[in-house]
Amino acid sequence: MRPKTHRHYFTLLTPSRLRVESVMPRYYCHVEDEDHRIKDLEGMELNGLGAVREEALQSARQLMSEDILSGRRADGRRFVVTDEGGLIVAVIPFAEATS
Repeated sequence: MRPKTHRHYFTLLTPSRLRVESVMPRYYCHVEDEDHRIKDLEGMELNGLGAVREEALQSARQLMSEDILSGRRADGRRFVVTDEGGLIVAVIPFAEATS
């Protein structure tokens, strides 16, 4: 079983060799507005908060584009990003995707 508190763990392959495997953290990007929250049940493995921010901004651009094409309001939402333990690690308003 992989420890959740370490970025690397060791797997014994043979008595004389050890293999190091990287474990990337999993983040969940929930979409919120003033009335609703859409939970991200799958999450994604990303290499740190910089990668989380880039992924969130790209997703926000795509969702906003779809809203505009459908004649819906494209503003007012945000990603609330949590780690595997449910701790909020970032809040990224969709409006940041256009600035």
